[in-house]
Order: sequence, then C-alpha cells, then structure tokens
Amino acid sequence: MDFSKLFKKGVFIISILLLVFNSYSQDTSKSNFQFKSWSITPLEAYGFPNRTSEMFSGILPLSISMDLTCSLSNNLISISGSYGEETGIFGGSAHYNQISLLYGREFELEHWFLVETHLGAGMFSYGSSDLLKNVSEFAIPVIGKLRFQTGDKFSIGLRLTYIFNSFSNLYSAGILLQWNY
Repeated sequence: MDFSKLFKKGVFIISILLLVFNSYSQDTSKSNFQFKSWSITPLEAYGFPNRTSEMFSGILPLSISMDLTCSLSNNLISISGSYGEETGIFGGSAHYNQISLLYGREFELEHWFLVETHLGAGMFSYGSSDLLKNVSEFAIPVIGKLRFQTGDKFSIGLRLTYIFNSFSNLYSAGILLQWNY
C-alpha cells in the first residue's frame, strides 16, 4: 500500500468535502454547521516514547501539521494531517505521515486564552532506511491546543499531540498558528 498516494487522495477528497460542507453551511437557517478555522504548526519536534534499538535513531526529528476545523453547535470536527522526517548524522533517514478525523471541544478560560481538545481516528505510516517497506497502521490521535487570541481572526499557541498506534506511539509539540472565521 503506497501511503503517500493514499494520503494525497485523502487530502483531495477531504478538501472537496469541506468545500461542499462550507458552501452548505452558509445558509444558517438550515444548519449551524460552519467552517471555523484552519491552523498550521510549521515546526514541531517529535519523538517515539517506546523507541526500540531496531528503529532508526536520527537527529533533527521535525514535522509539520495542518488542521481544518468546522463547528457544529459547540462541537468541533477536524481533519488533521502531519508529516515528519528525521536524518541521521552518518546517513539514514526516517519519516512518518498521519491523517485523521477528529472530534473536539473548545474551552474559553479567558477572552484571550482558549484551550482545544481533540480525539479521533486515522491512519499512521512510518518508513525508514532500515525498514524494507512503510508500516501503515490505524491510529488514535489526541491533540491539545493552548491558544492566545491576538485579534479577532488570529491565535498563536502551542500544539501538543500524542498518536497511539500499534507500531510505535508518537508525540510532538510545536508552535501553533491559527486563523479563525
């Protein structure tokens, strides 16, 4: 199974669905389902808490994540994708891909400080120079966002992620940039 082709097809299908849902949500008399936000975490550090010796041990494990979020009443429905890569000092490399559908809630602690929690299901793929093929697994991601509202449309904060899967769980943390609508 070529996960990169599946990942690209999934992102394309999800984008089309979001456009349809967003167009439908413009008529507020029928539904309160609407596009809420999109966010990017352009630079995350990640790791594997239960990394074994046969897994690649590189340096610079960096990733990027993107979320598209719609709201339905007080509920958040998100599509999240991540890509991470690491490179060793003396050669070798490893990478992972992740795409998930998430359910979440937003909590306003102060008018300028918000917390989002998300739980979902998706696919996780890992490949490295010492594996013969990519490993693709079902995954359960848990995401937390601590956001500081800097204006009506923009937030900056911290994105924390933990992805449960049968291959090797993954955690990441990075600076979050979010545009709200």
